[in-house]
Amino acid sequence: MPLTPEEREFLATFVYEATNGPPFGGPATRDLSRRGIWYPNLSWILTAYQRELCTEGKVPSGTYNPNPPPSPWENLQQVKLRNAVLKAELELQVPATSGAHTTAEH
Repeated sequence: MPLTPEEREFLATFVYEATNGPPFGGPATRDLSRRGIWYPNLSWILTAYQRELCTEGKVPSGTYNPNPPPSPWENLQQVKLRNAVLKAELELQVPATSGAHTTAEH
């Protein structure tokens, strides 16, 4: 399942805050902090954001928004569940490789 429009809108602000000064000092970051959600908790969500934007030819650097929407995740448990779903989906998209060589390569 791709990111929802609400997730993308929120992440655009959060990513901007994380990469522009002062780091992690804006309203999206504060909203997550109040919910007990921190940057490392968003690993697969942020990976999905980066991949989706790059696929669209957009730079995933976020956008400035002094009044972002509220977090689309109510708590850390929702983030963990969303990360698990996205991790499974994103891992399926990576082509499997092995260390084995075919005879044609030798």
